[in-house]
Amino acid sequence: MLGSIRAKWRQLIGVRRSPDEVADLIEGFLDGTGDDRDWDDLTSVPIVDRELNRIRSDLLRIENRYLGEVDGHISAEGVAKLRTIVRLLRGRASEADSPEGADGG
Repeated sequence: MLGSIRAKWRQLIGVRRSPDEVADLIEGFLDGTGDDRDWDDLTSVPIVDRELNRIRSDLLRIENRYLGEVDGHISAEGVAKLRTIVRLLRGRASEADSPEGADGG
């Protein structure tokens, strides 16, 4: 019961994540070392930090555009876009280096 309450609370207010944590989760998805639930949590649970939450929205757009419905693999173009976001997160990107266009619009 307590786990269910925590899950609902996270959906309402979001979770706290660092740029490095988000980058680690993306890399785990790309490298196949992450758990399927990690990617699902990353893309479906809001993040308290507004910039990281915007990146989370970018990830959803990339997933919807570049993830194959049949085989579940992401295209090379999608991988490149995700790697760009990881580099920006790892470099503690300034607002001027925003990955806004990373999903092609």
